[in-house]
Amino acid sequence: MPLDLLRKNLQTLKVEETKLGRAFITGKISEEAYDELRSEWQEKILNLKWKIREMEFDARKHLDDLDVALFLLQKMETLFDRLDEKQKNTLLQVVFGDYHVWGTSNFCTGS
Repeated sequence: MPLDLLRKNLQTLKVEETKLGRAFITGKISEEAYDELRSEWQEKILNLKWKIREMEFDARKHLDDLDVALFLLQKMETLFDRLDEKQKNTLLQVVFGDYHVWGTSNFCTGS
């Protein structure tokens, strides 16, 4: 589920929880019904907040990884000339992820 939809659902639940409180205050529902429904709403709200936090964390992690990859790509030419063959292979694997580096020709092909 997209992050913006999760946030919209969270806002909707908060509005509904407020309506629930008003219904209790005006005597339209009993205290027992209010407590039970509020508990359900609180659980749903908590679950949505956790999902939102997880998605935000994942997005930040990917952006951090992207920053590192971009930095390595910018410095790759300079770094590459200074490395031995094993280090070159390691650098290529780090930069290009799930690719295999064949022999000393530095030819990369997807796995």
